[in-house]
Amino acid sequence: QCAATVVALKVPQESTAHYVRIVGTSSEYLASEASSTVATMLMTTRGLSQADSGSMLYAPVFKRKYPTHATQSRTTEAFVHNVTGSTINVLATFYGSGGTCPSPNTYQVYSGNIAALASYRFVYPSGVPDGCLASATFEVGGDGSITGVVNEAYLDPTPGSGVQSATAYFMMKVDAGALRLLAPLYKEWSGNKTSGLQVQNAGTASTNIHVEFKTPD
Repeated sequence: QCAATVVALKVPQESTAHYVRIVGTSSEYLASEASSTVATMLMTTRGLSQADSGSMLYAPVFKRKYPTHATQSRTTEAFVHNVTGSTINVLATFYGSGGTCPSPNTYQVYSGNIAALASYRFVYPSGVPDGCLASATFEVGGDGSITGVVNEAYLDPTPGSGVQSATAYFMMKVDAGALRLLAPLYKEWSGNKTSGLQVQNAGTASTNIHVEFKTPD
């Protein structure tokens, strides 16, 4: 691949999920993005490097059949990727924040063994009730590091309703947190679309959050 050029990679056409490891054959740095389509929607995150890995990762939003309408609900799934050379296990802790699992309810689920460079999927975690809105942490038992991504997609089955949403983000290490965060884009029924903000306290004590919205100049 020539400098500053892009090449598209495709995985085998199978009805299974894959983890992907991209390795250069020289000392040049690589950049990547990964995308996934669900119905008419696209979810994407940038490719992750070893610098994004850690022994504990944070996910600000996780849902299990969380109701959005009288008959519809949304569910989140999370993937953790073992980036070490040995088998590990991961403890997922879900911190209730709304719905059927208000704070301070917590729920814990173990992954079981995850082989080197393999990934594990957390979806409909045992013990977490339907209707739950939560945040989560994912902690490696013993030595080891993981990266992680979270995704969620929703398309209203009602014909012509236009209600759709897609969320995909990578999990964060605690040192990626900050006392002040900026969101470049927020919508409140702009073009019939809205945004949601979920902020996770990554500290060890309770805190208060002040949010300021500013219209474009």
